[in-house]
Amino acid sequence: MKFSQVLASVGVLVLAACQLPVMAPDERDDDHKVLLRGVWTKTTSLSPTDLIARLKAFEEGRWTLEIAGAPKCSVDVFHYEYSTIDGKGEPVTASSALMVPRGADAKCSNPNPVVLAMHGTMPDKPYNLADLSGDNPASARALAWAGVYASQGYIVVAPNYTGLDTSSASHQSYLDAAQQTEDIIDALAAARELLPSVSGSASDRLFLVGYSQGGWLTMATHREMEARGITLTASVPSSGPYALTAIVDDVFRGRPVQGSTVYFPLAIRAFQEAYGDIYGQPSEVYNPAIAQDVATLLPNATPHHLLIQAGRLPASAVFSNKATIPADVSPAVRRILEDESPAKSPASFARVYALGFGEKYLLNDSFRIDYLQDIEAHADGAWPNYTTGEIPTGSGNGLRRAVIRNDLRGWTPQKRMVMCGGAGDMAAPFRYGGELMMRYWSAPERAPKPGLVSLLDIESPITENDPFRALKTDFKMRKDQFLREAAMPDWVDPYHQLLLPRYCYTAALQVFETLR
Repeated sequence: MKFSQVLASVGVLVLAACQLPVMAPDERDDDHKVLLRGVWTKTTSLSPTDLIARLKAFEEGRWTLEIAGAPKCSVDVFHYEYSTIDGKGEPVTASSALMVPRGADAKCSNPNPVVLAMHGTMPDKPYNLADLSGDNPASARALAWAGVYASQGYIVVAPNYTGLDTSSASHQSYLDAAQQTEDIIDALAAARELLPSVSGSASDRLFLVGYSQGGWLTMATHREMEARGITLTASVPSSGPYALTAIVDDVFRGRPVQGSTVYFPLAIRAFQEAYGDIYGQPSEVYNPAIAQDVATLLPNATPHHLLIQAGRLPASAVFSNKATIPADVSPAVRRILEDESPAKSPASFARVYALGFGEKYLLNDSFRIDYLQDIEAHADGAWPNYTTGEIPTGSGNGLRRAVIRNDLRGWTPQKRMVMCGGAGDMAAPFRYGGELMMRYWSAPERAPKPGLVSLLDIESPITENDPFRALKTDFKMRKDQFLREAAMPDWVDPYHQLLLPRYCYTAALQVFETLR
């Protein structure tokens, strides 16, 4: 698989366009049951035969047909726009895909359960999940979702997020929980308003699923919906940085994860736009050689791997490999800078950590040192030493304050949740994700009802009557060969980006089928 290749081009047929009522943000009702901005277009109709042909055109699609099963339904795909808010609460527009199943099979008939699907990190501005043509960076993911969910009788609502596709926002509000959950809830509300106009009808079953950034957003949206009293059935957040403070702290402590040179520019820009206190000048945070450019570089119409090739974005080095260390730093911070940068444990991740340091780096030494001093002054209660399990109660560093603000500890789910992931994930390590959240929720004062929240490590041993036996067996059989053959640059984790998602999305279908 070539890095820049998504699918062979197969064209797109635009069939219809309609205008629906425009409604200002202050006119929304409490449940957001209004279509906020109403330009919509039918982008394609796929019969089961059409969908099979398109899925056979790429590796994950072929796997989907083999494991998730042949399509039962035809699928109509729509692109729609709606109004939402940015990180400052100002009105902006965003777009989403809506996939509606059709057909004579009982599962295809109205009303259908809804899957609200949230994609992972995407710094490429043109990303559009309603474009299944093969010409868009979203096409493969959209086709896989059409195969796993829509063709099995689920209505799929797949927001592109503000800042991407046709959105009027200048940036993506990456990992900004208040903005992104508002965006997702608005996208769902707009879809519900659109459904009657496209001969669709939703049942009372609402399922949430997402992976990586989308996994974090799935959990954040689950939390927000419960807080607002919005009914949902179940969620499957997958490979997300739920305990965000723990993972970012650990990056600064010498364990940069793969993808960090994309994650940080997206998040820092989002937090600066929303809160305004991450920096006064970009050079306070970024390597001065690239500071002015990188501060607003992402998202970008140029694919991010080309930005890396052009030298506008470091490939993998988050920090300098020749740090300047002031004389007055504490012994603990000095030890991290001198002896633990990069960290050597766990040994299986050491190579990845080493890639996070280099001469062409992202974040400057003084900012890293300030962040490390803040960790020392305001320790996380769960990482690296588990004490209270809670997030820090204060911070003197602007980025860390934002990270703490968007950490997903501090609540207990009331509806079914299965957290999916894999022990070998080096982009969103399992130990800061599902494993840490399960430990957090094991405390009696925070515990969900028995059996309500569970953890699926796709690499964990198969147990008696294991509902995920087939997926775990298939993963074990394919993993090593897949990773050997995945020709990806060092700064890309094929396990996280290409292999694990399909298993978690299919596991989610299994969960949803038991509750539909």
